[in-house]
Amino acid sequence: HKKGSIKKEKSDLITQTAYRNQFFFTWLNITDKDLLLNHILYLPYHLLTAIKSRNLSFLKGFVLALIKLNTVLAERKKIVPRFNITDKAILARFKTEL
Repeated sequence: HKKGSIKKEKSDLITQTAYRNQFFFTWLNITDKDLLLNHILYLPYHLLTAIKSRNLSFLKGFVLALIKLNTVLAERKKIVPRFNITDKAILARFKTEL
């Protein structure tokens, strides 16, 4: 039982770290107002869905990101002025026609 339990804990830690890093990425890099608004407006839905489905890794990842929000925003102030291309221009590069 110990090996399985340790493996599960490690897997959960990896998953919550991945969620935390997704929040960091969004908060650090997304500058388009529509995309940020979309993120903010859908966040309560995703949090409620995680609560309903008992997705503790998502919730822990969010809390871990939230704890570092001030640090992330301070870093964002430093790096955003150096951005040379808009979010929409980057995303347009990935659009494919059907």
